[in-house]
Amino acid sequence: MKLTSLSTAELRKELAKREKQIPLLTAKKAKLIKRIEKIDALIAEMEGQARKPYTKKAGKVKVLKAVKPVKALKAGKIGTLPDVLFDAMKDKGAVKVGEAARLAKEAGYQSKSGLFVMIVGKALKGDKRFKKVERGLFQVR
Repeated sequence: MKLTSLSTAELRKELAKREKQIPLLTAKKAKLIKRIEKIDALIAEMEGQARKPYTKKAGKVKVLKAVKPVKALKAGKIGTLPDVLFDAMKDKGAVKVGEAARLAKEAGYQSKSGLFVMIVGKALKGDKRFKKVERGLFQVR
């Protein structure tokens, strides 16, 4: 709808209609912010870090940066994945990624991920303690 083609009476009607929507949209925005804060709290709990909440400033919503994650082990964890892989692979030669994933699980690392082999591959590739021998084969340096 082009506002330039409307008469003054029609413009007043449109303005009144839009002004009615402002409280509804503001309430909807507040509910969404609360939902986002709850989701952030769940994420922070799963990641093991504390996130700062959203703040309102001059009518704008500003997302604050997350606090740096703390490297604390949760109860039942035996260590980070690269540490477990290092311990499990140090006496082996070149190991395939799937075999490394199996070794980590046998060493007690717990994961419910269906893509655990891909996670292990990424951990092996990103850690300097491991050397890529050839495609899909890694060994401890």
